Amino acid sequence: MQKLLSSRANSFVLQRLRLLTFVGSWLVAIGYGAVARAETAPTRECIDAHANGQVARGQGGLLQARSFFQSCAVEICPQVIRDDCAKFAAEVEALLPTVVVVARSTSGQALAAATVKIDGSAQALPIDGRAVFLDPGQHVFMVATRDGSEASVTTLIRESEKDRRVIVQVAPRAPRPSDAPSAEERRKISPLVPVFGAAGLLSAASFTYFALDGRSRENTLKECAPACNPSEVSKMHRSYLAADVSLGVAIASLGLGVYFLLQPSATTPSRSIAMSSLSLSTSPDLSAVRLSASAAF
Repeated sequence: MQKLLSSRANSFVLQRLRLLTFVGSWLVAIGYGAVARAETAPTRECIDAHANGQVARGQGGLLQARSFFQSCAVEICPQVIRDDCAKFAAEVEALLPTVVVVARSTSGQALAAATVKIDGSAQALPIDGRAVFLDPGQHVFMVATRDGSEASVTTLIRESEKDRRVIVQVAPRAPRPSDAPSAEERRKISPLVPVFGAAGLLSAASFTYFALDGRSRENTLKECAPACNPSEVSKMHRSYLAADVSLGVAIASLGLGVYFLLQPSATTPSRSIAMSSLSLSTSPDLSAVRLSASAAF
């Protein structure tokens, strides 16, 4: 009986040991598979970059080859692939040519704030004296200046050339029809405007003077009315008359000045008019008022 119990106990222990061994092996396998999957993706990318870089280099795409080799020369890649990619990247770097684009006017002066587009690229690069990496071969350099002028040159760039100067001469942009002055910009003020304006201002000043003089004489005559000197009465009336005439001349002159100011100028250039003198005079007894102006054509 004791032997039977001992045999059953040993069988139970062995079953449990087998189960524990199976579970442990299964867990190890799962962990190893996870690690393997975590390492497989970047390793595959490293291998692909290593291969694609060599293909691009063989086809003359040195810029693309350098990008591939730089992506697989990182710590995440296996040591063998990493060493190869670092070596290949250095070799491609030595083969890559560089250019320095220079923009000049037709007179030989350097043009500031110019940009360049290479091979029709949508991105415009500033021309600032820095070298640009390019694949070997023929390239088109389109330079644009601040005023919108453009010029292009086509140049063959050879392998391993460093700091190759590409000089592009840009001629000034010819004026376009839209750049011509508009009709409003070409419109000039008529030379008659200042003539009539000055006459109007002088007449307004004359109106003020004679109106005040007539008012002063009227106040004086009120003191002697109705036995005032007829000559003094006549002078008061003449002052008011001169004021009325001056006011009429002022209104007419200022009106004509505004008319010629708003009047569109002729398409053909008119001759200039320069006013040399403008005067308003009266006789000593205020019996006559005279406005005179002279101008040179």
